[in-house]
Amino acid sequence: MNVIYYSSTDDRKAGTIVRQLRASSRPLGVELHCTPESLVERIRQPMNGILLVVLNVETVSDLDGLISLKDRLQELPVILFMADLEAPAQKKARLLRPRFIFGMDDDPAEMDLVFDKILSKAGYLS
Repeated sequence: MNVIYYSSTDDRKAGTIVRQLRASSRPLGVELHCTPESLVERIRQPMNGILLVVLNVETVSDLDGLISLKDRLQELPVILFMADLEAPAQKKARLLRPRFIFGMDDDPAEMDLVFDKILSKAGYLS
């Protein structure tokens, strides 16, 4: 099983999220996607073997591109990290049916609880 992680930026926050994700999901691999094209190509492949999708959404255009993949993404638990937590962006983000939405200023350590719950449900944690 793997986790798909997407971020269009290579900033410190994205690095923190990836480190936390790798630490939290040790029994799993992490697939990193840094371009929309890479993510789209992966999402269009069979999703068996994927446990979770984590999306770091920096811009409204990123969010719009991801919404076009919503039918495929709804097959899996999605966790969003969003730079814009205002109502219009939140409303759009809800189209992806995320399990959880984090703000960019939220403590990534809080992800552990969400990851642990998903891993536990999938039988990776006892």
